[in-house]
Amino acid sequence: MRLFTAIAAIKNYLILGADATNAYAQSPPPSNPTYLRIDDQYADLHNNKFGIELNKNDVLPVLNALQGHPDSGVLWAKCIQKVLTELNFKSTTHECCIYCGIYKEEEIFICCQVDNFEVTGPNEDSIRDVKQAIEGR
Repeated sequence: MRLFTAIAAIKNYLILGADATNAYAQSPPPSNPTYLRIDDQYADLHNNKFGIELNKNDVLPVLNALQGHPDSGVLWAKCIQKVLTELNFKSTTHECCIYCGIYKEEEIFICCQVDNFEVTGPNEDSIRDVKQAIEGR
């Protein structure tokens, strides 16, 4: 984060923060099949919402990464790396969490820390454009 802040300061760029909504839920599932046991709260929620009683002895497959699963952080990192690469951002040599690239003819730097982002660029419009592009993926 210090390197990212130093880059922004040297270039006299604006920094805006962002947070990925439901980051882990947007990530792929763990590579090893993972299942969850149905608890009372989920059974009640499902019954109230769909009018269907669930057998609490059944299990549900995990279709996306979940907060608290040991692989979730890595799965999210791979997911966001793919998104940023598709937007033509490249990870820097010395700090793999800092990405740089040209977006709509503007130089932009992005610092990813788990599901939080800091985006820096020459003006607020270009930063907001990048944030919207990431959210759109």
